[in-house]
Amino acid sequence: MSSLIAVACARGGADALDAGSAEGGLSDAPARDLASLDADDAPTDAPNDARVSLDACVGPELACNLIDDDCDGTVDEQAPLGSFGCDAQTHGLSFSGTAQQRVSIPSTPTLALSDGPMTIEAWIKLGASANNYATIITSTSGATNGFSLAVCLTTACDGDNIQFRQADQTVSPDVGMVRFADGAWHHIAIVRNGSSVLFYKDSALVWNFVTASRDVNTAAGVFLGWSGLDAAASSFAGVMHSVRVWNEARSTEQIRLSFMGYAPESAPLAEWSLDEGTGVVVADSVGLRNGVLGFSASVESNDPVWVAVP
Repeated sequence: MSSLIAVACARGGADALDAGSAEGGLSDAPARDLASLDADDAPTDAPNDARVSLDACVGPELACNLIDDDCDGTVDEQAPLGSFGCDAQTHGLSFSGTAQQRVSIPSTPTLALSDGPMTIEAWIKLGASANNYATIITSTSGATNGFSLAVCLTTACDGDNIQFRQADQTVSPDVGMVRFADGAWHHIAIVRNGSSVLFYKDSALVWNFVTASRDVNTAAGVFLGWSGLDAAASSFAGVMHSVRVWNEARSTEQIRLSFMGYAPESAPLAEWSLDEGTGVVVADSVGLRNGVLGFSASVESNDPVWVAVP
């Protein structure tokens, strides 16, 4: 899961050219800090941080340090990466696709996203299902409020397509553009920036849907794996983990780094890693919105099941 970036290597002991660019160039400096990425994805470190001598560019390539150690233009290409890159995820939640399986997260405190910027991302592996949708996350009490992120499985969307609903508007890429139901793990993300909704699959931007943001505030709680509406036909079948919600429009570079498994440089609004592997509590890493399997803190026959991943 390495990524090609623009770098300039030192030759004959001279300093390298600045590797930063508006397209997300990353510094080769040993003290690289993700927090230095600004809204345009360009490094904002002091100039010397983006320069490296020939001696610092001899390799070997090290794992998961965001540095092009061997100066070949590729970051972490020799890293022994797993299915989730540099993320050491070991568990996920398996959903059967039945109407009762869900993770329930209290409505207080609310996400309070309103019509502002937002990003949702998750790792998913879809299973076989006769449902119309595979709902990943939702917060809604009706068809005209709240939000949801799902994979549409009906023939109307060519049987496999990402779908995002904001209040009474449902948006998705053109039919046939995106595939998720192939039995493989995929990173899925949507970004709402005020003038459009951007759809990502495995860090690649696949569609930019131009539309104004709509108010998605609701008093309803948050659910994973359940739509809150047409539950029997919209429940998630498969395995998911690392569900994050942001009250900011994440950049393409930040989505790429997340796909590679790097921890975010700032805290999301909520994050359910689903890496507990046991028990009924689903922890929010931010600490404000812990949930439970099923309906309550009691063990229930319809709780989703902890499984090892990948």
